[in-house]
Amino acid sequence: MTPLQNRLLQIIGNFPDKKLVIVGDSIADRFLYGSISRVSREAPVFILRHEQTETVPGGAANSAVNLASLGAQVSLVSLVGNDQAGSELRTKLNALGVDTGSLLTAENLQTTTKVRILAGHAHSNRQQVIRIDYEDSPITDGDVRARLLSELKRRTSAASAVIVSDYNYGVVGDAEVEFLRTIRKSMPVLVDSRFRLTGLTGLTAATPNEDELEQIIKEPIGSLEHLEAAATKLKNQLQYQALLVTRGPRGMMLLEQDAP
Repeated sequence: MTPLQNRLLQIIGNFPDKKLVIVGDSIADRFLYGSISRVSREAPVFILRHEQTETVPGGAANSAVNLASLGAQVSLVSLVGNDQAGSELRTKLNALGVDTGSLLTAENLQTTTKVRILAGHAHSNRQQVIRIDYEDSPITDGDVRARLLSELKRRTSAASAVIVSDYNYGVVGDAEVEFLRTIRKSMPVLVDSRFRLTGLTGLTAATPNEDELEQIIKEPIGSLEHLEAAATKLKNQLQYQALLVTRGPRGMMLLEQDAP
């Protein structure tokens, strides 16, 4: 076993001693499975016979579950609606070892839900045929915003690190980002943001993928040298200590702050 592998195992072995805070947009990922029974007479579409529906944690909730599976003590600062999807999401998170004491319920918002319909013939693999998204308007309730910030402050008071999981649904607002900037010297604040990474400056590190980096620089990346130059520029622009660019089957590139 290489020294790097040993180091990785040591890090994972230390997870049960770590208190991690996930703050961001929780999503209920629903998978509706059905078998194709016939073609409809009303329109040229298949009729599916429903088999089962499964709801699993997505977005920030998925990040929380993944870390809990590694043994970490995970608390989730997020928001769901007072609806079936929110209730199912909370139940799944509790069963998977995530502390949902800071998963707030908003009466006037619906839980962000993505329904994937998977279809196929009997005894064949199911394939996704359509996705239906249920999204609400931005969070404008001042009381909800104040409660989110209060829970974030409470949870980070004894945390080892914070992970921002931002899908642009509004949980991580300006006040939350400003607060996270004030604590970055006492603990790492790691960022995964799909649409507004350039606005989350002054934190610790981020993990954009190569496609997201191309969207930020508004041009395709044609070589490793181009990738390194673009990633370095973004890291400096964000004032981060590190930037990890994931590249799918081509691996990843890590850029760290120069040693003093």
